[in-house]
Amino acid sequence: MASTVKTLMHHADFLEQFRADIGWEYPADCNDEENRCTLFSRIEINRQSFRAYVDGHAARNVLSLFLYPPYRVLEGKFVDTIMLFNFLNEYCQYNGRLCVDDDGQIRYKHFIDLDGIEPANAMIYSMLDCGIAMFSENGESIAAVALTRKTYEAIREEYDRKRSPITPPTT
Repeated sequence: MASTVKTLMHHADFLEQFRADIGWEYPADCNDEENRCTLFSRIEINRQSFRAYVDGHAARNVLSLFLYPPYRVLEGKFVDTIMLFNFLNEYCQYNGRLCVDDDGQIRYKHFIDLDGIEPANAMIYSMLDCGIAMFSENGESIAAVALTRKTYEAIREEYDRKRSPITPPTT
């Protein structure tokens, strides 16, 4: 228990250093019962306001980044959206991954196991850059498939036209 408290305080100090470096407004919120500290900010990607969370979980010694766009998947669009997310997660080589909750909330998540690693601001910047790149490069397609009648198949055809067709690796 004492090592978890010590790790939690270390995460809190580290997140506060990052907050000061990047200039985010809100201080880290630490929850002793959950053994975690969380930073929150709003960031702009493609002229939209995303919620950004950086979370240090002391018991698991994990650093996490979560990005939430300002929209949710419409009812009836889950299959197309999940198919697009599977494609982007598998073939587009971002370090994090996209997922959707049962209520339609879209989330980009990225985790780093901190066992044996001293966290550095560069880690969070890298995680954040990957998430921003995911939405900067694919946000229009994500919104189209989640919010309109556009299908996964139509979006996939657009990706294939823009790039040479992506073939999955053979095993």
